[in-house]
Amino acid sequence: MKKLIARIHVLLLTLMVALIASSSAFATATIVIQNTDGANVGFNDPTPAAPVAGNPGTTVGQQRLLAFQRAADIWGATLNSNQTITVRANWQGLPCDADTGVLGSAGSTGMQMNFVGAPFAGTWYSIAQANSLSNSDLNFGTAEISARFNVNVGTSGCLTMSHWYYGFDTAQAPGRINLVAVLLHELAHGLGFQSFTDEENGAQFGGFPSIYDRFLLDNTTGKTWVQMTDAERVASAINDNNLVWNGPQVVGDAASVLNGGKDPMGRPRIWAINPVDPGSSISHWDIDLSPNQLMEPNINSNLSHSVSPPQDLTNSLLKDIGWPTVLGPPPSPTPTPSPPPNDNLANAQSIFGCSGTVAGTNVAATRETGEPNHSPDGFGGTHSVWYQWQSPSNSTVTITTAGSNYDTVLGVYTGTAVGSLTLIARNDDVVSGTVSSRVVFPSNAGTIYRIAVDGYDNNDDGGDIGSITLNWSATSCSTASSASFSSATFSVAEGVDGTGIGFEGTGFRTITVQRTGSLAVPATVDYSTSNGSAEARKDYAQSAGTLRFGQNESSKTFIVFITDDVFFETPETVNLTLSNGVDMTVGATPTTVLTINSNDGATGLNPVDPASFNTAFFVRQHYVDFFTREPDIPGMNFWKDQIDSCTDEPCREIRRINVSGAFFLSIEFQQTGYLVYRTFTTAFGPTRIGTFVPLTLAEFVPDVQRIGLGVVIGMPGADALLEANKQAYFNEFVTRQQFLTPYPLSLTPGQFVDALNANALALSQAERDALVADLTAGTKTRAQVLRAVAEDSTLVTAHFNKAFVLMQYFGYLRRNPNDLPDSNFDGYNFWLNKLNSFNGNFVNAEMVKAFIISGEYKQRFGP
Repeated sequence: MKKLIARIHVLLLTLMVALIASSSAFATATIVIQNTDGANVGFNDPTPAAPVAGNPGTTVGQQRLLAFQRAADIWGATLNSNQTITVRANWQGLPCDADTGVLGSAGSTGMQMNFVGAPFAGTWYSIAQANSLSNSDLNFGTAEISARFNVNVGTSGCLTMSHWYYGFDTAQAPGRINLVAVLLHELAHGLGFQSFTDEENGAQFGGFPSIYDRFLLDNTTGKTWVQMTDAERVASAINDNNLVWNGPQVVGDAASVLNGGKDPMGRPRIWAINPVDPGSSISHWDIDLSPNQLMEPNINSNLSHSVSPPQDLTNSLLKDIGWPTVLGPPPSPTPTPSPPPNDNLANAQSIFGCSGTVAGTNVAATRETGEPNHSPDGFGGTHSVWYQWQSPSNSTVTITTAGSNYDTVLGVYTGTAVGSLTLIARNDDVVSGTVSSRVVFPSNAGTIYRIAVDGYDNNDDGGDIGSITLNWSATSCSTASSASFSSATFSVAEGVDGTGIGFEGTGFRTITVQRTGSLAVPATVDYSTSNGSAEARKDYAQSAGTLRFGQNESSKTFIVFITDDVFFETPETVNLTLSNGVDMTVGATPTTVLTINSNDGATGLNPVDPASFNTAFFVRQHYVDFFTREPDIPGMNFWKDQIDSCTDEPCREIRRINVSGAFFLSIEFQQTGYLVYRTFTTAFGPTRIGTFVPLTLAEFVPDVQRIGLGVVIGMPGADALLEANKQAYFNEFVTRQQFLTPYPLSLTPGQFVDALNANALALSQAERDALVADLTAGTKTRAQVLRAVAEDSTLVTAHFNKAFVLMQYFGYLRRNPNDLPDSNFDGYNFWLNKLNSFNGNFVNAEMVKAFIISGEYKQRFGP
């Protein structure tokens, strides 16, 4: 059974230097599993299962998660790192047939170079290893490893005679695939047992080698992969039996571990089959190693769960590339998966409006102390979950569980504490012989009703469990509301505080929009800025997006950032507009004006000219132009110091260029601005606007502000907020008429995926087939498929330079490449060709330098 080894999921490329360096001692690593599966699938599969060989899980989903954590614990006891390693994982349908198939894949979510503590300069390291070596969280709380595994193994047409084995022992009888062993292999890839160089064309990412490449030695040429040209690496990747690992730890340990698969110098052979095996070649041991090793490209039945000598060389290789490691017994597995999020009354899931339907589950749910029995005959179970609904108006409401797949019971209450609820209605079966429940009661406007869904206790086992469908419908119900600006006029002053950062009323103005009428349902309204006498390129940062009012929310805000230029100017105006209300109308004040008051008594010296350069101004403007926010103080101080630590102009020039380029390369921009670029590329094609430009600045601004809303990378909760913003963005994107026109809902899953990939040109056949299978089975939505293609590492790499050039125009010049003073894309094409000719090295290409010293850039801020 051949495994698909991960393509490198490059979500981050950054040249940032770590903010903090610490000399504290390392400890064993903590590796946690981040469950990203939906209800009732993968890790949340409720199918009953008997505990097996040390795995205490009682459902298939629990056993899978515990097996994942078992493998993580083994690696955690082997490696040293003070930085938590997070594995973002899920189960999905992957390509397979009756006899062969993809078991799973994993890889690093990003890589870093030139961080504090890096053993080699100009060398890529997996983000997990970079965090360990720098003793810093360089990716600011995001996952370090991404993993997916085949949920269909053992089903009809997919490795039909095999099945996953979830035990913690090393048993691997015929037909049983030892999940822990497979996981140990895949996690090793994410930890750095992989090259970041393209084995098919020999190209190093960004023109730099990975740490792994430094130990790949070709016995024919006598060169390492670092010493080779691209063409030589292409030849070496298929130089079967002649590509070896030259790391001293591996070579020393191989003497006692291996009795076959080595060259005459005792160096183990690397998988370099001819023709090249994409995704597997280079990043595995050769299959001739004896005894079989964990990191061979195929699954072997005699593998242990050891990753170290005398059984295995995986840990030895990680030592060669610089991982600090220890040996010790694996800790106990973590507890079983948690109950549903709405298990307790205090965390009830809110439902809205006069009618609707939501899906859920009571698998692994519990009963709280003092919770009432929700069945009229007292045979309610112990697996209840909670919802809450606020009545929009006086009405009669019907709530049912029709469509649920188990014997439900239903209770409705008022009150705020589980031990002191007032019963409104409860029901077991709608009529005798059915298993769904229904209650009907009069509701009062503004009252919050607490709804419990449980399972009937048919077998004295605590009650039935399964998937929930909850439906509600109210008569004589209204949710009308409207939105207006809170004031007919707003004003703001140019300027910043003593740290160089703007503050409310000076540097930026927070604009408030008020909602009146019924607040019982969520609603949205679009907002935008446009030029009055002020210009978006020079005086303020264009702002546009959608305000999302939650239940009972009567006001929302957005921010307009002001450029602290040095021009003497009379007051200038920005137009503010509300439009496109959803579940609300635009009210009595749909437009207003923001007046900008200058803080300059006379025109001053240009703050970005080298002779009069203002570092704080330069850094703040990058935050506004690229992140659409004010700098955080640590970030401001860090980037200022990068420039001001130089005392001579040549050094300061280089630092200005590097600091400027780092904003595009940063995690924050890669996961906001660059993601928006790739989403439009995937949805509408890379040449939609012209040459390799898929979107306009006007389209870019609201979407990048949507994904980045409230996100400050490095601050607590930033990772979760960014993920929530991404999910909401893609869910909304696929409902736009602009998207539905080329992708009507009538398309088959295959047609939908193929149409996206015709634009992106990113998916392998296996990746394409997996997404089609997921969409067909309902384990992925259209939004999730669009995101999967937009985040594909092939697309990330292919468009990196194209996006970099476009962002020079969007970020520095605040215009489209073909806007005046240009009239076509000649300038864009010139810089793209130049950047490509320097293999993406923006310093040598002098691209960033050209933009930040250009007259057009300078004229935004001063004479």
